[in-house]
Amino acid sequence: MSGRIEKERSYELILLYPVGQASASDRRIEEIRRAYEQTFGQESVGRVDDRARADF
Repeated sequence: MSGRIEKERSYELILLYPVGQASASDRRIEEIRRAYEQTFGQESVGRVDDRARADF
């Protein structure tokens, strides 16, 4: 950590899953975050959780 702010391209990943699968999904989401941090040398990967209604 150099303390410098780096500018880089960012991406947003949106995952939708049933509320009943929240605990299982939480574990998998954290695995994805850790893998992304390690693969791309990130100090942190943000996460926001919110309930949503989706219809297709």
